Parts: sequence; C-alpha cells; structure tokens
Amino acid sequence: MRISSIQKLRNNVEIYFEDGLKIKLDYRVVFDNGLRRNDDLDEEKVNSLLSQSEKLKIKDSAFRFLARRHHSSQEIFKKLLNKGYKKEDISAVLEKMKRDGFVDDLLFAKAFAEEKLTKKKLGLIKVKAELMKKGVDRRIIDAALSHADSSMMESNAVLLIEKKMKFLKGKESDEKKIKQKLFSFLYSKGFDSEIITSALNKLNIGGDENFDL
Repeated sequence: MRISSIQKLRNNVEIYFEDGLKIKLDYRVVFDNGLRRNDDLDEEKVNSLLSQSEKLKIKDSAFRFLARRHHSSQEIFKKLLNKGYKKEDISAVLEKMKRDGFVDDLLFAKAFAEEKLTKKKLGLIKVKAELMKKGVDRRIIDAALSHADSSMMESNAVLLIEKKMKFLKGKESDEKKIKQKLFSFLYSKGFDSEIITSALNKLNIGGDENFDL
C-alpha cells in the first residue's frame, strides 16, 4: 500500500493510501518511523503503526492519572479499561512503565500508608483493606507496612480517642457507654481489639470492661 498524502491534524496525522485506505496516527509515530508520501507499506507495518499509536495514547492517559496523584498499577489498569482500551495493550504499556520506574506499587503503597498512618492516624487493618481494594499485592502491602508496629498503632489510637473525647464530652456521662462508643469508633478506623483495649486503659477510660466486635 502506497501513501498518497499525509495531513497534520493537531496531535494526530491522517495517512491516506492510494487504494483508498485512511488511518489516523499519533504524530510521534509518524516522526519516529520517518513516514513520507510514496512510502510503500505492507499490512503488517500498518498494523504495527496503529498499535504504536494506540499504546502512546494509553501511556499519555496513564501519565495524566499519575500527574494528579499516586496510583497503583491496578487502579491505572481499570481506569484505562474504562476508557475503552484493549486489555493486552494496557498490560503491555503498564509493564513497560513498571520497568522504566514510572509505575511502582511498592512506592505507591508506602506513600499511601504514610498518608493514612501518619496523617489520618488509621489502624493497620483499615490501611491493609484499602490497599487490597486498590489491587496491591499482599506481599507488597506487608513490605510497605513493615515499619508500623504496635507502639505506633497504640499512639494513633490514643490520639483518636483524645479527639473523640472532646466530641463526646458533655454529650455522654455513662463511662461504660463512652468506652463502648470509643471501642466501636476505633474498630471502624482499623484497630484490632488488643490495641484498642491497651489505648483505652492507657487513658483510664471506662474501667475493666472488654468489648468484642
């Protein structure tokens, strides 16, 4: 198939062939392949050019997602799939981006954990669940959270209790009910019963009652 004309359209280029075929390519594909009028291309080459163009679009979309915030590879995959790209093309692009260091689930998980544990003061259970929901591998999650020990979790729980107590103050006088509400609150934030009990005892809240959720 011989190219009869090449027309520039903003970031794309339309390639017209003598047999009436017309294809649209990313301008970078045209430049990288040195396409010119009268070039003779076979079907395999045309398909290769279309594939290159499609993968550049996928890569551009992925970078736009990453420019807004950190993403796990699975988050990016789902968003690209929703844009109508083919699974095999998305996978190929993401694998290349991983090799080049642009997509890194461990770095994502560490940044996510830092935000949730240090700023939001959440518990490990909650953070693990949120990372799993974002498609991060369990081994990567464990590595990202390896620094979060029971002492850190207890400190987080204590801080949340102190904040919650300011809200409960004047609204509830029954110590047992206060402790139960605090226990439920901390459980919803991702702390296990052992950490919750330890934090409550540290602040001398509610006596010796234990709660099981």
